[in-house]
Amino acid sequence: MANKSSYVLEHRLVMAKHLARLLLPWEVVHHKNGDKTDNRLGNLSLFPSHSYHAPDSLLRKRCATLEKRVTMLEAEIIILKKELEDARNRTYNS
Repeated sequence: MANKSSYVLEHRLVMAKHLARLLLPWEVVHHKNGDKTDNRLGNLSLFPSHSYHAPDSLLRKRCATLEKRVTMLEAEIIILKKELEDARNRTYNS
């Protein structure tokens, strides 16, 4: 399980201990929250290879981007509703 420098990466060790077996060289351990220093088991996912990991990783990044955009649009809607309400109140009070 050691890399070319003869080190076993902590996230791979955590997953191997959890599974009670050595990881195969092509298996990929992914950090769900993107923080490579967060090696808690709950933050780790095991993929059978990079070909399975890459699409999942891209999908997670795209979802995170879309979630941020939705949040911004929701905030913009609130602001626009308030501006519309203020404009209507000015019209009715004139």
